[in-house]
Amino acid sequence: MRATVSLALLLALAALTPLAAQTGVLYGSEVALDHLGAIDRTTGAWTLVGSQVISGSITGLAYDANADVLYGCSPNNNSLYVLDHNTGVATLIGPTGFSNINGLAYDTNTSTLYCTDLNGNNLFTIDVNTGMGTLVAQISGATAVEGLGYDAANDILYGLDDNADRIVTIDKNTAA
Repeated sequence: MRATVSLALLLALAALTPLAAQTGVLYGSEVALDHLGAIDRTTGAWTLVGSQVISGSITGLAYDANADVLYGCSPNNNSLYVLDHNTGVATLIGPTGFSNINGLAYDTNTSTLYCTDLNGNNLFTIDVNTGMGTLVAQISGATAVEGLGYDAANDILYGLDDNADRIVTIDKNTAA
């Protein structure tokens, strides 16, 4: 099962605009080659958008539908990036202050960007202007949360607990 989870982590997915959601397009970060790609929801076909042009890899993606911005995080330098969804190029915003960051999700209801770090098993928010993170709390009830996703319709933050090979819900205020 661990290999399946690791393979799934090669693609950090984020749906883009409502138009993209209607046409079935997702965007993924291919970790080994540092590429941004478009993924057809119906067929699963990958279309290369372009190179992220950074040293390291983008392991988490989150889309801010309110501002039409695609964010990415890299555990290589523990920083936040903006990705151009037309070219794939990642532009540095700044370091988060946390180490081994992986999961990323954007809460469109409150305009809050969430991230996880594997070293401290923490949930934190990120200032999208500076990249600096602020601790919410240490995650309880799950360890090694590498992936995050946010369901705006139901106001639920999901996480991928890599150690237990399961998906969990995470309270945005307590990290439980």
